[in-house]
Amino acid sequence: MAFLLDTNVVSETIKPRPAESVLRWIGSRRPSELYLAAITIGELVRGARKAREVEKRERFKRQIASTAIQYRLVVVTRNVRDFLRFDVELLNPSDD
Repeated sequence: MAFLLDTNVVSETIKPRPAESVLRWIGSRRPSELYLAAITIGELVRGARKAREVEKRERFKRQIASTAIQYRLVVVTRNVRDFLRFDVELLNPSDD
C-alpha cells in the first residue's frame, strides 16, 4: 500500500519530542511506500527558511543531505553553498 504523508506528519519527526506513535508508524513502513506531495515539500522548505533558530535550519539541511546520501540522489538546489559541507552531488538548475 502507498501512503501520501501530510506536512504535519513529516514535521512531527523533527520535533524535539516527537510523538512515539508517529515514529512507530513511519518506522513500520518501507520507504518505497511513503510519498510526499510537491506542496508538502514546499511547506517544509518554507518552514525551514522561516526557522529562526540556526540549529533548526541546520537540522533540515542534514535531513535532506542524509536522504540524498542514503538513496544516492542528487540534491537539486539553488542554495548550493548550504550543502557543500556534505558529501552529496549537487545540481543548481539555474546554472547553464
